Amino acid sequence: GELWLAQMFAGRAKQQGANAEFLDAREVLVVEEDDEINYEASNAKLDQWYAERPGTDVAVITGFIASTPEGIPTTLKRNGSDFSATIFGALLRAKTVTIWTDVDGVYSADPRKVNEAVVLESLSYEEAWEMSYFGANVLHPRTTQPAMQYNTPVKIRNFFNLDAPGTTIRTRGVCVGPHCKDIEEQFVKGFATIDDVAMINVEGTGMIGVP
Repeated sequence: GELWLAQMFAGRAKQQGANAEFLDAREVLVVEEDDEINYEASNAKLDQWYAERPGTDVAVITGFIASTPEGIPTTLKRNGSDFSATIFGALLRAKTVTIWTDVDGVYSADPRKVNEAVVLESLSYEEAWEMSYFGANVLHPRTTQPAMQYNTPVKIRNFFNLDAPGTTIRTRGVCVGPHCKDIEEQFVKGFATIDDVAMINVEGTGMIGVP
């Protein structure tokens, strides 16, 4: 799907007059055995790709897939497509990375459970991590790592509601308005829950001293 869609999108962009090229991420993105991105090797391959295609203004890149150092195709696993976006954002030194999804942004709570939940205008990387860890449907923490290297803002937008401004995730969040506070001084921004979890407390004289 990633391969076909990217090629179709690049072809359509060319029809519209754009200097667009299809980029198969397997030709550029190098992933080591420990699933870490080899940025040095990937950057060299990306430079070579652009050198062979002078004048390219728009690169339509596949998500989710990459290659090992030996050139064997592999994947980026969970949240691989979003992860691809922030990786290439880092490689290209992008000013911003936009993740298009089917919701208006990151909510202050699960709108299916809390009717008063609102879309958060901004989050810091740390806040996004914590909400994701505790059950919120936010970007996977690994996805934000490449963006953090260059303080690249990550925007969550709704493809089906272009009027919605979405949520911006960046270092220390985005301060807007008279209520703006430093990240250490901000009030609670959101709530997250993990369902179907139970805690069992075992007590007894035989348990004394046992953690």
